[in-house]
Amino acid sequence: MTTKSTSVTRPARALRSSLRLSVPAAVAGSALVAGPAFADVPEVWTRPDEPQFFEFFMILVGFPVIVALVVYALVSVANLRKKESPYSGIEGQWAGGTDGKGLHAAESAPGAGGASGSF
Repeated sequence: MTTKSTSVTRPARALRSSLRLSVPAAVAGSALVAGPAFADVPEVWTRPDEPQFFEFFMILVGFPVIVALVVYALVSVANLRKKESPYSGIEGQWAGGTDGKGLHAAESAPGAGGASGSF
């Protein structure tokens, strides 16, 4: 039995193979060849002063805190106008604290919780 081995590749496959190698090389080469721009800043432009610490602090910390306080005040005023407490909806609900019963109350209830549901 003889087998024929051909080393002929299809032109489309050869083109794809060469593009896979040449495109990344061209991108990397153009990034390496490109140099920095050597344009000078126009003389009529002035350089701004460096910001002082207080200005920098107010922009990064002060303004976000002020905005948060304003939003909190608006929400609180809306609740006060309705004469509602922000906790009015959760008075009778257990929120995960220890109320003396804990998990023992869930264990004593027959058929409650777990994977014992029936369909």
